[in-house]
Amino acid sequence: MTTPFNELLASALAPITLISGVGLLMLSMSARYNHATTRIRLLMNERLDPKLSDDERADIDEEIDFIFHRAGLLRNGELCVVLSAVVSGLMVALCVLEESTGVHADFVNSMLLVAAVGLIVLSTVFLSLEIRLSLKAIKVVVSKLPPMDEAFDDAAAARAAQAVEARHQSHVLNEARHASDGKAPHEVRKVEEKR
Repeated sequence: MTTPFNELLASALAPITLISGVGLLMLSMSARYNHATTRIRLLMNERLDPKLSDDERADIDEEIDFIFHRAGLLRNGELCVVLSAVVSGLMVALCVLEESTGVHADFVNSMLLVAAVGLIVLSTVFLSLEIRLSLKAIKVVVSKLPPMDEAFDDAAAARAAQAVEARHQSHVLNEARHASDGKAPHEVRKVEEKR
């Protein structure tokens, strides 16, 4: 036989579980929102560079518009998630009130449950729209990249420049080491050859 407290705990457990699931969804949406706002700040700073051409500024403005729209969708989704958590909290309070007073409000409980789940579904719709828009933004950025052969040429040139710089630094270090020993590099080679 269950005690009244166990019955109360069992009836309140489902809304509490719903609140924890809503909290995880809120956490992921908040992280995405923070990333979007940080990216907008970085792009605004990049836009102030006087070396940029008008076309480059227009590209940055287009990316800022995409990210701003994404942030708006995430804000709406987070609002739905927060309201769902509030409704779930009201369900817990109503369950406790029902068990303590003996009055049953099944209709109100059902409506609160439908509202909580509906708000979660609405927030996931906003999240889906935001992800779709972020893919569009990535497509715009990728379309502005130089052709692959130019990119490979630039990468190869950068690697070659790094290799030349590394060889130069190695040569400078060898000369410095030999100078500290008091011998010229060719004298060291002659001594090694005699051995």
